Formats: sequence, C-alpha cells, structure tokens
Amino acid sequence: MATEGRAPWRVGAASFVGTAVQYYDFSIYSTAAALVFPAVFFPSSDPLLGTVAAFGTFAAGFLASPLGAVLFGHLGDRYGRRTTLWITLVLMGGATIGIGLLPGFGAIGVAAPILLVLLRVVQGAAFGGEWGGAVLLAYESAPDGRKGLLASLPQAGPAAGVLLGNLAFLPVLALGPAAVSSWAWRVPFLASVVLVGLGLAVRLSVAETADFVETQRVGTVERLPLMRVVRRYPREVLLVAGGYLGFAAVPAVAVTFMLGHASVVSAVLLWAVLAGNVAQLVTVPISGALADRWGPRPLVLAGSVTAAAGIVLVFAAVQSGDVGMIVAGYLLGFGVLYCVGYGAQPVAFAEVFDAPVRYSGIAVGTAIGTVLGSGFGPLVATGLVHATGTSWSAAGYVVLTLALSFACLAVLTRPTRRPVEVTT
Repeated sequence: MATEGRAPWRVGAASFVGTAVQYYDFSIYSTAAALVFPAVFFPSSDPLLGTVAAFGTFAAGFLASPLGAVLFGHLGDRYGRRTTLWITLVLMGGATIGIGLLPGFGAIGVAAPILLVLLRVVQGAAFGGEWGGAVLLAYESAPDGRKGLLASLPQAGPAAGVLLGNLAFLPVLALGPAAVSSWAWRVPFLASVVLVGLGLAVRLSVAETADFVETQRVGTVERLPLMRVVRRYPREVLLVAGGYLGFAAVPAVAVTFMLGHASVVSAVLLWAVLAGNVAQLVTVPISGALADRWGPRPLVLAGSVTAAAGIVLVFAAVQSGDVGMIVAGYLLGFGVLYCVGYGAQPVAFAEVFDAPVRYSGIAVGTAIGTVLGSGFGPLVATGLVHATGTSWSAAGYVVLTLALSFACLAVLTRPTRRPVEVTT
C-alpha cells in the first residue's frame, strides 16, 4: 500500500489538487473583491475607498500566511506532510463556504466586514502552509530525474483553480449586476464544498513522503524546526522570499487589480485570464521538466526576465481595448512568458533546505514573498495609478519586483552554493 500510495501519478495528483482548490477559493474571492465586495461589505460614498477596503481584506488573508507557514511548517516537519496537508485543505474550504454564507453590511452592519476579515485570516493561514507542503509531497516522493516535473504540479494547480474560479463566475456575471450583487456572487463560494471533498479523497489516498519517513527512521526529526531554520538558514529564507516576490506580484496585479481597474468589460478579462490559465496547465509542467534536464537556475533567471516582458504585454493589451489583443496578451504574457521560471521554482527552493526543516524553510520563505507580492500587489498598484494617473506605474512596480527576484534567485541558485549542513 505504501508503494502504491507513493506512485508518481497519485502523489502528483494529490499535490496538484490541493493548490487547485486553494486557488479556486482565492480566485473567486479576488473576483468578488473587485466586483462586488466594495458595495456588499464596505458601502461608501467614495468608490476608491470601497475598493481599497475590499482589497485590504484580500491583503489581510495574505498577512496571515506567515503565521500559517510557521504553524503548518512546524506540523509538517514534526508530524508529517500528509496529515498537515489535509488540515490546510479543510480550513481553506471551510472558510470559503463561510464567506458564501456571510450576511452583508446591510444585514448585520459592521460585523459583516469584521467576520469577512476573520475568514480571510483563516484562508490565509491555511494558504501559508499549503504550497510548501504540496511541493514537498511531490518532491520528496518523486524519483531522481522527475523531481522538477512532479514538484511543478502544485504550480499548475493555481492555473486550474483560477480557471475553475473564472468558469464559476462567468455564468454568474451573465445574470446581471442586480442578481450578482444581491445573491449570485455566493454560488461559487458555496460550490467549493464539492472541490474540497474531491481534494480530500485524493489526498488521503497517498502515503507519507519517503524523505520524512527516513527522517523518522534515523531519528533526526526536529522538535522545533523553525528555530533550526532561524539559526541555520536565515539567508536562504530571505532569498526564497525575494525570489518568489515578483512571481507572486504578477497574478495579483494582472488579475485581481486589473479586474477592478480596467475599463474593458469584466467578462472580457475573465475570458482572457481563462485563456492564460489554460496555457499555464501546459507550460508550467514543461518548465518543471526542463529543470530536470538543465537544472532550475537557467530557467528561474530567464523566467524573471520573461515574466517582466509578460506583464508589460498584458498591460499593453488591456490598454488597447481590443478583445483579441487582450486575450492574446494574457495567453502569451500570462500563460507562457510568466511560466518560464515559475514551474522551476519549487525544485530550486526545495534543494536549499535539508529534509528535517524543509517544510518550515520553504513555507516561511514563500509566505513572506506572497505577502509582499500578492497581498499588497493590488493595493500598491491601485495607489500608484491613483497617484500618477497612468496604469503603467503599476506595470513598472511589478517589473521592479521581478528585478529583485532575479537578483535573489541568482544568489540562491549560484553553482558554487552548497546546502547548509544541519546537525542534531
């Protein structure tokens, strides 16, 4: 059973499905935050303030992700990857269903936005522990020569999740603004229960990773893995955070910010994002497979540059106002150029840490990058456009974050780097 539970296809599916479910939840939230939540939860005479408040709750979830990374990183390194990952999935799905049932400001007043923020914090905490564990579930169970490919599957999960989230909102939007703002926006949130059930069924069918089982066998499980990370790996954690920063900012600005800012019809952007995510389902695993052949370094460095070109292409396409150009811009810029290095990142990060502290190291590093990139991306972009009067300031901000990621990844993956020896 253990051998079957570690079959590559089964482990790959379990690592993929969790991030797919979580990004479905985040996708529908970001769409609702841009289109509905300012009026439902943050009524204000100033539309800008309502939008900033809605994106503020979006950021609140990401602010909780480092806490989740610490908590679930500890559990994952101490008690195993498999158990920790089904907990994160249940928490994320439960919070999403709770949002779908939450009354608006008109019904319960200020309690509505407060409860919304609390549910976002639960989502964010679960998210902080999910990605690193999903990567390790694949990486630590994969045979040599396939670690890059299988570890990239959690990176393809977000594309599937966003794709499903967009598909869930497209028929909702077709019902018209009145229905959307009154009740229809809740349907995609409540539908999350189906995806969570499927995800749990797949995830509970896999065995614990070979690396963690070996860590238990030789008695090197850390009592306080985070303390070991802080003492031995502080530089690596910061480099992982910086390396992830720009890649986290791209979807936050290209999708969440753009839905609330662009003058084109929202349904057009949803279809364009859908096209980009379909492409990602192919290009992300290709990136991971190429990392097995060439190593992750050339891909993550080249990918930082191509991702910068991709965000510029997306902004140019949206500003054109042409439907065909917008779809093509997201297809190439978001679906291809962004993914050159994105799929190779998991194996690059996993190679930095030893198995007894690997979950904590990856989770904390990527959570910090996620907070700064995804959590504050829409807020920073909104503020820049409001201050400068041009959307190119938002694109320039993302390019700068990718430049920082390039520098961090260059140091993190340099050929002369040697993993830190962790002793007990």
